Amino acid sequence: MSVKKRERRELMTAYQNNFLIEVEEYFGALLTDDGLTNDQALVLVKKRYGEHGHEYVCDLIKKEEQYEY
Repeated sequence: MSVKKRERRELMTAYQNNFLIEVEEYFGALLTDDGLTNDQALVLVKKRYGEHGHEYVCDLIKKEEQYEY
């Protein structure tokens, strides 16, 4: 793999990681700071971050629910 391709891949990975962190922080703030329910917060996440952000948060919720049982 060329150096340029590797650099582009690393930049994309960093962008994706930053995006997911931002989505998670936004969702958490909606829950704790604004007192929204998961469903209410998910609507706002989808409006702001689109389907990708929405699916990511849904997956987080599912993982948390698995740990509760």
